[in-house]
Amino acid sequence: MASPPVPTLRIARPATDLARTTAQWAAWGLRLLTSFEGHAGFSGVVLGAPRAPYHFEFTVGPHPASPAFTDEDLTVFYYAEAEWDAACQSAEELGWTPVTATNPYWDEHGRCFADADGYVVVAARMVWDL
Repeated sequence: MASPPVPTLRIARPATDLARTTAQWAAWGLRLLTSFEGHAGFSGVVLGAPRAPYHFEFTVGPHPASPAFTDEDLTVFYYAEAEWDAACQSAEELGWTPVTATNPYWDEHGRCFADADGYVVVAARMVWDL
């Protein structure tokens, strides 16, 4: 039996400041792919790498929608040793705050950073090869 096709993944989240979010998420190599204004009262940005099978959408809307998550809601980016230091340095330069992970595995295998809305990204110092 053939495997089903792998879909493109969009992770959609509320944000408080789209310009700041766009600038901060550039630390992870994501760029502005598109943006929109006034879609049923919502404006947003779509960030990603061209032709990558995933992207992030951040929106602001007509009602307060505070980012909400738990300590275990993480986005993990995997970096080879040669790229890891530069990614972490870029994160700090773009305003990401170093944080301690709830699960110590991530602090042992990388560094954790929170953006201005509190979303946590792990810069994992390992190559994903599954």
